[in-house]
Amino acid sequence: LPKDYHLVEIGPALLADKTLLLDSLHDEIASVWPSPQHFLAHGWGFGVLFGRELVTWCTAEEISPGRCGVGIWTHEAHRRLGLASSAAVAYATRCAQRGLVALWDAWAGNAPSRHVAERCGWSLRSEYTVLAGQIADA
Repeated sequence: LPKDYHLVEIGPALLADKTLLLDSLHDEIASVWPSPQHFLAHGWGFGVLFGRELVTWCTAEEISPGRCGVGIWTHEAHRRLGLASSAAVAYATRCAQRGLVALWDAWAGNAPSRHVAERCGWSLRSEYTVLAGQIADA
């Protein structure tokens, strides 16, 4: 990692530290997990700190038998420094230690995400169509 950047595990101490800027991580956990406590009991992740701000995170999503999805994000001002790759490698290593395959899922047009995945050794296995919509009130 570049000077002044530090890889950290996302755990109870990090989430409880009120001196850190963790807004995007808290938003991610809330969007995927029933609660932060549920994330801490069943999920894991790694991030990169720059000063007191978490500028990259890579967390567990969609855990199923033998597999776990990758959730990853890097603050725009800190992209293209290898931060996401560092967090993703630590994350994938933890998946392997738990006997899980890490699954990277990205929209076809999300070139930055696909680049990080390829840089870390993932390769395209399949493509599929996603239909999105809104259910109208009856």
